[in-house]
Amino acid sequence: MFEFGPIWNASETVLANRVRNLGSFLMSRARVDLYRRKLASVLGYANDEDFLLMCWSCDALQSGRASEARPYIFYPKEAVTEDLTSPYAVHRWRIETLINELFATPKPHSRAGERVRYLKCKEFGAMSLSMNALSKYENAYDGQVLKRINVLQEMHRLIQRQFDWQNGYINKPQFYRAAFLYGGERSRAAFENKYECTISDYIWACFALIAIFSTQPLVSKTLDLQGVNVSQKTLALVFSKISIDLEEARSYTARIRAGYGHPSYKRSILRQFPLIGISKNRIICPLLELLAARMSSGIFYDVIGLGADIRNEISDRFEQYCFDLIQIALGGFAVERSWKYRPIGKKDIDTPDIIVSDNEKVSVIVECKATRMSYEARFSEDPIASAARGYGELVKGVFQIWRFASHLRRGLVPGRERSKDISGMVLTLDTWLSMVEPMQQNVLEQANAMADEKDPSITFEDRIHVQFVPCNDLEFAYQTQSQNSLFEAIKGAIGKKYEGYLLSAVHREMFPNAVDVNAYPFGDRIVDLLPWWGELEVRRKHRKDGGASLG
Repeated sequence: MFEFGPIWNASETVLANRVRNLGSFLMSRARVDLYRRKLASVLGYANDEDFLLMCWSCDALQSGRASEARPYIFYPKEAVTEDLTSPYAVHRWRIETLINELFATPKPHSRAGERVRYLKCKEFGAMSLSMNALSKYENAYDGQVLKRINVLQEMHRLIQRQFDWQNGYINKPQFYRAAFLYGGERSRAAFENKYECTISDYIWACFALIAIFSTQPLVSKTLDLQGVNVSQKTLALVFSKISIDLEEARSYTARIRAGYGHPSYKRSILRQFPLIGISKNRIICPLLELLAARMSSGIFYDVIGLGADIRNEISDRFEQYCFDLIQIALGGFAVERSWKYRPIGKKDIDTPDIIVSDNEKVSVIVECKATRMSYEARFSEDPIASAARGYGELVKGVFQIWRFASHLRRGLVPGRERSKDISGMVLTLDTWLSMVEPMQQNVLEQANAMADEKDPSITFEDRIHVQFVPCNDLEFAYQTQSQNSLFEAIKGAIGKKYEGYLLSAVHREMFPNAVDVNAYPFGDRIVDLLPWWGELEVRRKHRKDGGASLG
């Protein structure tokens, strides 16, 4: 953080600067500690069960479920809002941070005869008080961080904290994508062998819990869901995998969040255990979205360690998912998966994962990267250094695109030519480089160094423009595409104007009058992977028509 040499050899100017830096650091550290203690003084007097109930209630108030929240919290009418910019908005990513800070905060010991203080968690004002205390703590720490790194670097962490929350976890694309990626033969077999339960049944049990927790905050551990085809054995598996009792949660959270660090970017127990066991043999789910995340994309962590070949299967299925998506989104163009070719005097090599051609000329070269973002990749102050292996996959992807562009230019790919406006795309499963242009430039610089070292024949004109696109952003852009507008946006993104932009943002700016006209392209396929989805649609229609809800 600060490097101190032998000060007796330093000049007066250098020494004075070091003293000033140290004084500034100590003052900012003292400010952080002050607001940390103030937050702890709020959370320390909260009953944990009541606080979790307040979190569920505030989430419900701002998710269209105010009637369900009404018995559990007193609130002003302005608190019933889904507007993220409202002064009454309670952002779910900050609720997640508060719950973790709650668990990590020791409870004060009352002296004999001392009046017991407590936080009135049945009132919305208690959430406002907690949020304001957290904001001051976060802001104090931001001030310290921004002395070490610039604001554009900090934007990465901010985006990672909020991006998925704003997209939402409870939606058809999230469930289908997870079921497809982790529904391969090897993954299914390994999961069933390990847990004696199918992935489909596991997801269905979690989905049934979401339906119940959307209407009530608490369920019994002896809950019976056999009426909706969830066996007691499957439900017991779900509870054992994704729930944790309160006291254990407190000790576990204290361990994973130990040490000095920004409260917003420390590890979260709710990512692994979105269900919390409390008194009277009950379970609460304070944030429904995190249960949805755990039962969908979180399956990756349930299967990835069950076999050496599972990672390759997931990567292959992600490539197939992206191929299917691009083929639909760019329906007027020829879309191909990878094939082998032999440059003159060399061994066979694979093309990049997906090739898009326009008038028989290669126009877009796509590399797919299913690598999941580690905690360090998301929230380190220097993510590229801290998660070098993951970002190295993106560097490799850019290099592979440039190498193929070079081979096309030199006539080393039999029967293929490249278009004049050829471009590249690294399509990622996670949001590795969304809207953070300096980090994108860093990856491109590393790719340039790799190209210089491994293949000097890759010239400047071969180092074509490459976009970094999360697959869910490609899905989002497809919703508003008409005719060839998405292809035009891909080409329009070439150049300085849209550096760092999401593809969907480029499309929106180029076609400001575009509206949602396309449904999620795989909506009809979900029943092939999750057979119970068809019954769910029937139940939803029945409920819409005035029938009973699930369970």
